[in-house]
Amino acid sequence: MIFKGTKVSNGYAIGRVKIIHQQEILVSSKKVDDVIVEFNRVKKAIENVVMKIKDEKKLYANRLNVNDLFIFDAHITMAQDPEILSLIKLEIEKNKESAEYAVNKVFDEVIKTFQALDDEYFRERAEDVEAVKRKILYELLKIEEVDIDNIDEKVIIASYDLTPSQTARLNKNNTLGFITETGGVTSHSAIMARSLDIPAVLGVKGIMKELQDGELIIIDSEEGLVILNPTEEQIKEYENKIRLSQVYTEKLNLIKKLPTATLDDRKISLGANIGNLMDYEKALEVNSDGIGLFRTEFLFMDRPSLPTEEEQFEVYKTVLSGMNSKRVVVRTVDIGGDKKLEYMPLPKEMNPFLGLRAIRLSLTYKEMFKTQIRALLRASVYGKLAIMFPMISTIDEIRDSRDILEQTTTELRNEDIEVSDDIEIGIMIETPASAILCEKFVKYVDFFSIGTNDLIQYTLAADRMNEYVSYLYQPFNPAILRLIKMTVDTAHKYNRWVGVCGEMASDKYAALLLVGLGVDELSMASTNLLYIKDIIINSNYKDLKHLAHRSLMLEEAEDVINYLKEHTDI
Repeated sequence: MIFKGTKVSNGYAIGRVKIIHQQEILVSSKKVDDVIVEFNRVKKAIENVVMKIKDEKKLYANRLNVNDLFIFDAHITMAQDPEILSLIKLEIEKNKESAEYAVNKVFDEVIKTFQALDDEYFRERAEDVEAVKRKILYELLKIEEVDIDNIDEKVIIASYDLTPSQTARLNKNNTLGFITETGGVTSHSAIMARSLDIPAVLGVKGIMKELQDGELIIIDSEEGLVILNPTEEQIKEYENKIRLSQVYTEKLNLIKKLPTATLDDRKISLGANIGNLMDYEKALEVNSDGIGLFRTEFLFMDRPSLPTEEEQFEVYKTVLSGMNSKRVVVRTVDIGGDKKLEYMPLPKEMNPFLGLRAIRLSLTYKEMFKTQIRALLRASVYGKLAIMFPMISTIDEIRDSRDILEQTTTELRNEDIEVSDDIEIGIMIETPASAILCEKFVKYVDFFSIGTNDLIQYTLAADRMNEYVSYLYQPFNPAILRLIKMTVDTAHKYNRWVGVCGEMASDKYAALLLVGLGVDELSMASTNLLYIKDIIINSNYKDLKHLAHRSLMLEEAEDVINYLKEHTDI
């Protein structure tokens, strides 16, 4: 029997099922006498839940990509939602209902509202509301969440749903893969599966009533399939797929130490994107050519106050010294937009992605910015440091940023603290303005790094997380390719190098196209680095330049994709 679900990660798995049954919650109407006591129980339960979610976030910070930790923040926001709390209070006061009944009723109404929406992304948020409701009810009813930490055999996990904390706790050594009845591409389980690099198929409707504990199944997360009671032929087919995947992995390990260059000797730097020290260790494992993007937000998040200069210095020193003189591009803190700090009350903005974020926030909170710069400059003597300013749109912003950098350098040297003389300074090209003004920026920088995720979003005016307009979010749109080409040509004219650190760099077709456009460095998650390296070292730069030239002449993203598929052998 074959079930179809949603593909959310990569890989295959063959194994016995371990069914995880969530604790059943039975809530019925129960009248109470003291409504104040009852509502206080709700507030206390929410307070405890928020504390537990914060603890979970800290506990799993080193297991997950820093960008995926927002799931825990989203659940905290839902738990503390004042509108939901007021509805719960009304239910208790008006109908004299118990805390458990009021929480269950109000949250169920919110869940139904989300489930009725046309937008898939928002429909999937119903699962987050359900997870928060369950946590609050567990707290009220003194029920412990099902423990999946102690699974001591290699199994495929199956559950109706898994909470973020359960997914984060999955033991990679014993978890061959997992399947759930709920969830889609943007659900918390999907995000975690990708972050943990575990084969997973979600949204497999009706599968739980067909499964039995210990039953043999196959997960094909490349196609979004789950095969129950596979035939001998199917088992052999997937054993072969797993074997070929392992052989390919072994092949990739053999090219770790090879230089990254095309067959006609065009050298490309392949850097790693890191967002915590665990990512840094993965970069070392794949022998990256350096760190192309060091996201520093993890140092500022999930804590009661700003990180000290000393705390930051120790982290920067660790990475710089560990990379053995390979270049480490550190992006100054990019807070704002979807990343908030509890201890820094930021203004409420109608559109935070177009508001006080990244360099704009750093130049507003200059002491915070200067502390980070001091820590970086002190660490610069331990390796090859490059400092990169995010979201630069105007000449004034790069001038002001450089002024603070130069003032801080002078102050440190006056304190007899050594600072490297060989620090590269760069900016991220994330807006059309910065790409268009590239020639004006060159006298202030040594390099440009193109953040394609934001460049696409701001150029095409399309939020990639919004299902209504996600069709517009097209990395291969010729307008994006032309902005990249414009940046590369201008930079090379003035002997500056150009990197790309967005998701485009890890796409096989986009990577070849970017090399053909003249990009000097591609930076990506370490898990994709050797795969992209294998493709590049088996290509000719002359051919890739021709591909890029032809692609720039096409009209639509789909035309570019089809052209690349037709004219490449990957």
